[in-house]
Amino acid sequence: MTNLLDIKKAMEKSAETLTENTLKTVNNHGELYAEMLHYLEMLNLWSSKLEAYNSNIVLQEVCYDLLSSLYIAAQGMYRNAYICLRSALELGMSFIYFIDRNYEYLLWKENDYDMKWSTLKDNEKGLLSKKYFSLFLGKDSIQIDDLIEQFKSVYRECSEYVHGKYKYMHTIEEQKIHYQEEKLETWSVMFIDITKLLNILFTIRFNEYANSFSYDKKISLKEILTDYKLGGLIQI
Repeated sequence: MTNLLDIKKAMEKSAETLTENTLKTVNNHGELYAEMLHYLEMLNLWSSKLEAYNSNIVLQEVCYDLLSSLYIAAQGMYRNAYICLRSALELGMSFIYFIDRNYEYLLWKENDYDMKWSTLKDNEKGLLSKKYFSLFLGKDSIQIDDLIEQFKSVYRECSEYVHGKYKYMHTIEEQKIHYQEEKLETWSVMFIDITKLLNILFTIRFNEYANSFSYDKKISLKEILTDYKLGGLIQI
């Protein structure tokens, strides 16, 4: 049986490696991390703006998942970082779903309701439906196809890591955990995509709150909304 001293030495060695990975990540990708933290900060602002809603605890968990993803990726555990991203995306969408359906939220809190991706993306009654977006966008909802498809695309990609598909596993290339520039940059694209998508979704659903953001934050929102021809939702 492995003794306590051996376990301590193994943990200390692993901690040293993870710290080295983190330092390399920060030194080589400082500006990239600053950009990601910017979008995460905006989601934290949403959490503050929407704190009156009972389901706000879900949005707080979204921010926690994203922060966890940042730390885990910096340490070199990229597959685990994707798992956090998928959780953040699903919970971020669930937050809005529960606001519109408080009964399901109350059941969910009692562990008597399971949120499913199929429910969120349902073409008729889900969050990713033209009918739902039309409630807030009116005629602009006809341009929403690309946005809906992007939500589905990033969720599908993150799910490949969650389910451990062969080419998405960590150990097929390397047994050890170490800093890999290409994997870090690929993950960062997904992080930015998801944080942008959630900011767009919240802006559509809670437009009056979005327009009470500070000037610099409204500029950022307008920029990411413009990618989907929805820049007019923000008044500068």
